[in-house]
Amino acid sequence: MTKQSLLPVLLILAGILYACDSGNQSTETATSSLDERKQLIAGDWEAVWSTDPSSYEGLDSATRYTMNGRFEFGHDGQVTVHTYGYTHCVFAADTHAHTSYWTLTDDYLYLGDEPGPKGISYKVAVINKDQIKLKLLNDTDLTLYQANAHKRGKKGKK
Repeated sequence: MTKQSLLPVLLILAGILYACDSGNQSTETATSSLDERKQLIAGDWEAVWSTDPSSYEGLDSATRYTMNGRFEFGHDGQVTVHTYGYTHCVFAADTHAHTSYWTLTDDYLYLGDEPGPKGISYKVAVINKDQIKLKLLNDTDLTLYQANAHKRGKKGKK
């Protein structure tokens, strides 16, 4: 299986990978409590996956290295991931939606078929009320941007 065809599976199907520590990077957060960070994550987030083209030497010059999507994190531990693939996208050629579970630890966000620290492991770089920055397998960045502040308990104009 090629690296290109394996990426969509890694991104949305849970239970494939088990966590491994990818270094001693610090986690920047607006709050220090794990429970507070879990509250920040719950809600809807716009997503952008990106990777460095140098990791994919030899691919067609039409290949693109970013993909948009959406994460819907429930307070109950469920998450629905929407990926908006397209022709020549290194991540996926079409759109997908997959519902699984999410678990947050001090350093990782896990997406898996069942709750707990197993499944796909994203290294946490930043969690705050406006943005979440994650890394998968040291070569894929996932940045989440707050989608709907009012769904997360904030009041204000739409």
